[in-house]
Amino acid sequence: EAVRQVILNKDFTEMGNMTELLLYASARAQLVEEVIRPAINAGKVVICDRFVESSVVYQGIARGMGIDLVYDVNRFAIGDTMPDITFFIDVDAQTGIARKKKQAELDRMEREALDFHIKVVEGYRTLAAMNSDRIHRIDGNLSIEEIHRQIITEADKIIS
Repeated sequence: EAVRQVILNKDFTEMGNMTELLLYASARAQLVEEVIRPAINAGKVVICDRFVESSVVYQGIARGMGIDLVYDVNRFAIGDTMPDITFFIDVDAQTGIARKKKQAELDRMEREALDFHIKVVEGYRTLAAMNSDRIHRIDGNLSIEEIHRQIITEADKIIS
C-alpha cells in the first residue's frame, strides 16, 4: 500500500510511464505474495478492487506502452496468479470523474486530462470485448442494487 501511495501522490506529476508501470507491478507482486496466494491456498475467495487489467488499461493503453508489455511485466511480477472473473463497471469518463470528485480529493491518476480518462474507458471496453469469457461488463448507470445483483449472480457461478 505504501508503494501505491507514492504512485497516486498528486505531488509526483513528473513520474515516468515505465516507473509507474514497475511500481504498480511491484506493489501487486507484494500483495500476491503476502495476501492473495496465502488466501487462495487456504481455500478462500479473494476479491480485489483492481488488478492486472487496470495496469493494462492505464499504462498499456492510455499511456501507450502496449498491452503485451504490461501483461509481460505483470506475469513476471505475479506469475500465474490471475483472477477467475473481472467485473468492469462501465460508465463514461465524465461520469466517472464526477463521481470520484464527490467521494474524495482526486489522486494523481484521477487528475489526468479528460482525454486520458476517455482512453481508459475505451481500453476497458476493448479488454472486455477481447476477454468476454472472463471480463464481465456491467452498465455503471444502473442502480447500485442492480449492479450488486449482477455481480453476485456472476460470482456465484464461479464460486459454486
